[in-house]
Amino acid sequence: MGSAKGVGSSNRTVFKHKVLGKVVGREVGAAGRMPGRVTRQVLIDLTAGDGRDTAESGLCSPGILAHHAAYPKGVVDTVILVERDRNSVASLRESLKARDFGRARVVVIHGDSRDSDVIERIIEEVGPTPTTAVFIYSDPNAITQHALSEQLLSEMPEMTTTMSTLGCNVGGLLRLDQQKRVPTWSAHVNTVIAQAGAGRDVIFVALQRDDSRWAYLLTTPNAWSAATIREIEKASADWPKGVGIASNRTDHKKFADLVLKAFCTADELKEMSRERDSEEEGEQQ
Repeated sequence: MGSAKGVGSSNRTVFKHKVLGKVVGREVGAAGRMPGRVTRQVLIDLTAGDGRDTAESGLCSPGILAHHAAYPKGVVDTVILVERDRNSVASLRESLKARDFGRARVVVIHGDSRDSDVIERIIEEVGPTPTTAVFIYSDPNAITQHALSEQLLSEMPEMTTTMSTLGCNVGGLLRLDQQKRVPTWSAHVNTVIAQAGAGRDVIFVALQRDDSRWAYLLTTPNAWSAATIREIEKASADWPKGVGIASNRTDHKKFADLVLKAFCTADELKEMSRERDSEEEGEQQ
């Protein structure tokens, strides 16, 4: 994410970066212990920003990826950083000079990660090798800039996991028309679920009592789902207002409820509840 104003508070940033660090660390460590099955690993940041560490956490996403790419027992050979703002790209390139990515080749792409030409470049860099493991991070300024598209995910190797941020009320986005907003945003979640397949769980995380309605969507191997949730719970100490967490595989109802609460206003949720109650009463008569 770039340095846009009003995007998040210090607590949100610290929480987000803690979760990202834990998730990437596990991915890189595990890939290095799977010789033969995983021959190389690619880390992708679809919204790399300017590459400068934030004042809130002392970290940034390119820096977090660099730290783990340099793990000597890992197999990360490529790190792809995408940024659309020209000035941020210039700053990003400069900041990379002071970062150690180990043996990994760093590819900086100036463009919007939602554009077809950028997606095709990413696919080309990842390559078709089935023994490639991929981790994709997306942290746009708002959910309306969500970049985990079907075009991209459908071309990724089977061993692909993701983490994306969803700012659902940044700048008052919940004022957008509900009939367009909810189906469009739900489609983003469903695309990630479809890509995850049977072997990976999808976890939805929502910051409670957050005016900007920040949420996070992660995919992880089923075997790591419980551990991932525990790590998110530990990191949630940086958001004392509370964090809602649900696994799509083990508690789909809670997962769906959290998604709906993130995507709707309080009045819309009340109206939906009244409509459900009315329908149930009609069925009982």
